[in-house]
Amino acid sequence: MRIQKKMLSPIFKREAILTHLALIIMLMLSTTMYAQSHSVSGTIKDGSGEPLIGVSIQIKGNTTQGTITDLDGKFSINAQTNATLIFSYIGYDTQLIPATKTS
Repeated sequence: MRIQKKMLSPIFKREAILTHLALIIMLMLSTTMYAQSHSVSGTIKDGSGEPLIGVSIQIKGNTTQGTITDLDGKFSINAQTNATLIFSYIGYDTQLIPATKTS
């Protein structure tokens, strides 16, 4: 029994390669656009203007990324543009604030 190989025409091969290449490029671009993040920073103060030390800042839905305020009440965290930050501190109500580029 003899098995014959089917040969693809060069045009079909080129179109298949171009199709695969276009698909790979689209996947890479969509991943890059989805992962847009920026640094969000600020200072947390109480009602009298004193900095709050140790305020917990987390990204909603992400239990592995977070930070706390330093001795001056300052913090910095990288978050996606559409993320929500959770601010919590003992004796205060927890606040959820969107991480927009202007905040």
